[in-house]
Amino acid sequence: MKDEINKTKYVEFVNWIKNNFPLTLEIRWNQPMFTKDQTFIISVTAAKNHMSVAPEKYTLDYFRKSIQESRYKDSSHLFQIQFKQEINYDLLKRIIDFQIEDKKNYKKFWRES
Repeated sequence: MKDEINKTKYVEFVNWIKNNFPLTLEIRWNQPMFTKDQTFIISVTAAKNHMSVAPEKYTLDYFRKSIQESRYKDSSHLFQIQFKQEINYDLLKRIIDFQIEDKKNYKKFWRES
């Protein structure tokens, strides 16, 4: 039962991204990734107890304080939303909007360091 609830929450989150942003959902390196104009915007993967959300490191660093204030566990390249946690959609919208704007007219898939 818990796995079904987690799956539902993950699918709802992915659908929220699909329905609210002009992005393309692609599978690359066996991971679901959202792109715009052939450049990476964000990926969201499901694990047993959480979702891993990975914008690019530059964006993650820019929003790190807000991510931590939302009580999401973060690492150098992603943050985790536990399935028992609420999803801070406002924060996710800001992150995705930032990525889209920052990578407008960007020609490569990944941001150069």
